[in-house]
Amino acid sequence: MASRMVDIQRLMSRPLAGAAALRLASFQMDRRRMLLGLGAVAIGASGFGALRLLSSGLSGVSNAAAQDISYFRIGGGGVGSRLYQLAGSIAGAITNPPGAAKCDEKSACGVPGLVGLAQTTSGSVENLQSLHEGSIESAVAQADVAAEAMSGDEPFKGAAPEVELRALARIGAAQIHVLVAGTSKAKTIADLKGKSIGLGPKLRDSAVTGAMVLAAYGITPKRTKFVYDEMQPAIAALVDGEIDAMIVSDGAPNPDIAALRYSADARLLPIDGEPAQKLLSNHGFLKAVTLPGDTYKGLPPIATLEVPILWTVSDALDPKLAYELAKALASQILAANGKSPIDFALADSTGPLALHAGAKQFYDDHRAGTASTN
Repeated sequence: MASRMVDIQRLMSRPLAGAAALRLASFQMDRRRMLLGLGAVAIGASGFGALRLLSSGLSGVSNAAAQDISYFRIGGGGVGSRLYQLAGSIAGAITNPPGAAKCDEKSACGVPGLVGLAQTTSGSVENLQSLHEGSIESAVAQADVAAEAMSGDEPFKGAAPEVELRALARIGAAQIHVLVAGTSKAKTIADLKGKSIGLGPKLRDSAVTGAMVLAAYGITPKRTKFVYDEMQPAIAALVDGEIDAMIVSDGAPNPDIAALRYSADARLLPIDGEPAQKLLSNHGFLKAVTLPGDTYKGLPPIATLEVPILWTVSDALDPKLAYELAKALASQILAANGKSPIDFALADSTGPLALHAGAKQFYDDHRAGTASTN
């Protein structure tokens, strides 16, 4: 098992950007404690750090057992974002370190000897770049960003197309929010031509997805001012009238937008009409959805688009490990009895990426009733 994953010696011989190091605090080696302590740990505020296992910090684990621990890093997103939350869910699902309680038919089970690590990042672009470089083992990413990485389009121009990208599962979705002040005269996205629009920092998910949506309505940086501020400055600028709109790609309800509805008047513009249909035709992974009324306080139902979020890996990942990872995730989802943030019924719907061969084998076996999820 350790030969199929990155172990601690390999991690230390290939340090990542940044100087932060993970110190494993002393704890009893039961599965629940390990899930809470390590399953969703974040390394660094804006990048990745080297990992160090301090054997003196492990209680009840022999040196031999400690050497058998392997780490599987999952690029997530900013703390509090949907990407990071999902990366944490995955990390918890796949974690099953040496010394943990044995799995039984009534409990979810991770991959034996493995600890999943959810890492804070700037989002899908950084995640996929890091996966391509081999500095993480997997990446959570929006499907539209993954498609651009595969084709070498913006924001991946100048780099080799990431044709090796594969998916282990569809793990969620982000909804696209086009927000304007309550006093705005804009009724449609087309009304934003020539205006000032906040997209979030460059190369972040909202900026990439927002530019795609605006282009469908004929809105480009040549005709409109794109502003690349962080979320809070952008919200303040919208409230103060310094920008006319902002676009956020994240799960609904987004907490920042929800807070804005309580503190100031703002509303959403629909993503519909012929431009939306064009987007749906050109990007088969997108889905037209309606945010229910009062998703945000006092707002009526609104038409928008939904972008799948995928758990991605390289096709070079050992098929046996890919199978075990998909199996562990399924075990966690099904054990949650409908309370998981991940919908298992959609797990193998990973367009535009093909399923990794090992993950595909698991889903095929599961449908055939030959794959156990314990």
